[in-house]
This record gives sequence, C-alpha cells and structure tokens, in this order.
Amino acid sequence: MLGTSNSAATTSTLTSKKGPALALKGTGPVLSMGNSALIKGLNADLLDGRSASDLLPGSVLTTTVVTTSRGLLVDADGDGRADLGAIAECPAGLRIIGGGWTNRTGYPVSRVTVGNSDGKAHRTVFVSMPNAADHQGELKATAHCQGPLPAAARPRHHRN
Repeated sequence: MLGTSNSAATTSTLTSKKGPALALKGTGPVLSMGNSALIKGLNADLLDGRSASDLLPGSVLTTTVVTTSRGLLVDADGDGRADLGAIAECPAGLRIIGGGWTNRTGYPVSRVTVGNSDGKAHRTVFVSMPNAADHQGELKATAHCQGPLPAAARPRHHRN
C-alpha cells in the first residue's frame, strides 16, 4: 500500500512489462537504508575499474616550488644586456597548475614563460634592468605543481 508503512514475511518483487519496475521521485533523498548491509548489484567498489584508493586525495601530489634568482643572467629580451631571471621547475611528471613571482628589484617584470623541457614543467620570470647581477636574490619564481603520486608512495588501504 502506498502512503503507509508496509512489511512482508517474504521478499517482495516489482515487475513491469512497460518501463522500469520502480521509479523513485522526490525533492530529497529518494532511497534510504535502515542498516549498513551490502546489497548485491547495488554496492560498487570500483569506478571505471579504479579502486577508491586511486581516487583519494592521497593519490595526487601537490607541491609548490619557489626558486630565488641566483646566477640566472640571460639576455631574455635581446637588448644585449643580461636580464635577471628566476625559474621554478616542477618535479618530472607533474604539471603546473598555477604560480607567480615575487619581485623586489624595483623594476617591472619584463617576461614570464611557462613551458616544458626535459619532461619537467617550469615557470620562468625575467626582469630587464641595468646591473642585473647586483639584484640577485630579489626575484623569485613560484610554480604550483600537481600530478599523480607514484604508486610506491601512495597510502595503502586494506579491506577487511
């Protein structure tokens, strides 16, 4: 009966010759369980063939790399003068998801690049100024890196 509490001594079965045998509709949860028993065919331990431990935040490595400008003097703008540079490089296999720089030189940042070389993603920041060598340590590049955590480093989860 609909709208009242029901109970049965044996398993009840719904059948339909047209459409689904049961369609639940509502503004809140449409199905709840009165216990924690597993239901064959309803509970799942894999999603697209991946276990829950593969989907946990612990299976992703997120790190921030900050590099201070020391010794990176390059003519980045082609004006014949050495520009001060700082490069932040992600560990191999990780990608850059953000980043930035800190510039205490008193000169504006003239160039920012984000690239990939030797399998490592990097962010490079340059400041074009006179006497760049006198300002080493005043420019920092930051890269926020993310990627899969190597399988050996993933937390292990055991099922009972």
